[in-house]
Amino acid sequence: MNKKMIAILAISATTVVAGCATSKVDSYSNPAYSSSKVNSAAVMPISNQRINAGQALETNRRIISALQLRNPQMKIVAGPDAIATINDKDLVDPWNNFIVSYSQTGLPNTKTLKSITDALGVDTVVVGTIVRVREQDAAAYVYPFIEISLRYTMFDKNGTILWEISSSAKQDGYLSKPPMEEVVSSAMDSIIAQLPK
Repeated sequence: MNKKMIAILAISATTVVAGCATSKVDSYSNPAYSSSKVNSAAVMPISNQRINAGQALETNRRIISALQLRNPQMKIVAGPDAIATINDKDLVDPWNNFIVSYSQTGLPNTKTLKSITDALGVDTVVVGTIVRVREQDAAAYVYPFIEISLRYTMFDKNGTILWEISSSAKQDGYLSKPPMEEVVSSAMDSIIAQLPK
């Protein structure tokens, strides 16, 4: 094998390694949960947003589609409509406090959940959160990458967690970082695949 062919093979192997993607998923489903028993859900806008508005809307659109695929009869209140109602009912501060408190303690405020579900006329609330975003630009001997961790949780009005799914996806680039939407989409693929029936 000549030197030129060895160089081409080395570059090809490096490109394959640099372009790889990995993902991890962790899920919990309440044994009593069945999507057919949930009549309605509000899918709230993703919190701790570190992605652009279009990507945030797309992630929620995908969750809504997956929920409706599992139960076509389920009434869904999408994020923008839910937020408008929460504003009208003066529940923004309690909702923000709910998000912060749950992310820090893991304990849902049942009083707030009851107020939110009553205001929205739903049985359950689905909350999406950007847990972490890590990015690395290309540098000497360092490949660029983007890693994102997402979590979606479904609560009933009494504060019971019906299911929770966390997914981390990492994608390496070669000369530049991969597009954020590809990494978000990869994390969402794992979450949707793990949604309980």
